[in-house]
Amino acid sequence: MRIDQQTIRRIIKEELETVLDEDLSNLGFISPNAALKFMKDELNGKTWVFWDLETIGFDGQITQFAAFSYKIDDISKPPPSDYHDSIVIKCSLNPETLEQQAMEREQLKDPNSELSMKKQEMKEKGQDFPVTVDDMLAYTHYDDFEQGEEEMQEEQALRKFVDWFNSQENKVSVGHNIMSFDRRRIIELCDKYGIDSTAFADIDIFDTVLFSRTLFKKAMIDAADKGDEQANAMYVVSEKGKRYMSMKLQQLMNVFGDPNRIQLHTADDDTKQLVDVFFTIYRKVEEILEQGGATYDEFSDKDVKKMHVEIVNHMLNTGQMEKRHLRSMYKTLRALPPKQIEQMVVQLRTDPNAIIEV
Repeated sequence: MRIDQQTIRRIIKEELETVLDEDLSNLGFISPNAALKFMKDELNGKTWVFWDLETIGFDGQITQFAAFSYKIDDISKPPPSDYHDSIVIKCSLNPETLEQQAMEREQLKDPNSELSMKKQEMKEKGQDFPVTVDDMLAYTHYDDFEQGEEEMQEEQALRKFVDWFNSQENKVSVGHNIMSFDRRRIIELCDKYGIDSTAFADIDIFDTVLFSRTLFKKAMIDAADKGDEQANAMYVVSEKGKRYMSMKLQQLMNVFGDPNRIQLHTADDDTKQLVDVFFTIYRKVEEILEQGGATYDEFSDKDVKKMHVEIVNHMLNTGQMEKRHLRSMYKTLRALPPKQIEQMVVQLRTDPNAIIEV
């Protein structure tokens, strides 16, 4: 019987409700020891380009670009003290941003305007996140931001940033939440301005948010249960009284960085602080594993299903399997032990053209 596209989509949905975009930090569903080995194999000897953007909201213009490249020979070593190359750019406010800024300022003159009432309500609740253009500029220290380049219009800055990024050799793109926001914003604006983003979009990615929320978080929970002070310090309490581990950059800085430093929310400072924090938390995971913690020999059903989907997608994309064999392949994979499935995932991530033998 021929399987149509709708059936294929339904089968995949049954296997995994959401499939994570493939990147080098997608390590949550393989065991910590395998994950660390994969990171060392894939990331040692490369140029790590840590970077960040500051923007006016989620869909507004970019106001700051910053990137620093580092030659990393051994991920287990302390944070690098000197960067290999860098680019830091401040963008002029574009007409749309200036128009929005003027409109908001006018609205705030009326205490009964919707914007004024919203800000007053937030103030009464103790909420201090930025709402207006002026709020966002103050939050990211825009007026005090010292760029390495002359101030530029967004399009000019974007072209320069992408060209610089592409010029780095043997690179991996590293940042906090770059997969879901910063990288997407770069590609969207390249499309808007007619800039070729193909090479930039093809760069290997390591998102430290995903690393923190999966492998690092698993290790922290295990360590906290055993009385580790740093791990327990990662817990915060929400407004509703729920205790959870926060993986925000500021919280990571509070626990694993310099306690006297605050997050300035500028593109360059956030990037440099992430460099210091990331290598420290990676080493923390290594220490936990060396002490016999966070082994996770047992895989959850959800983890195994994610690995099944990644293997099947790889086989489809590399021509090793036809879509009509989808059902039988999932049946075959379900019969294999999780450790064998994990080895296949590590293999295909190490070699994009790997032949999967099932």
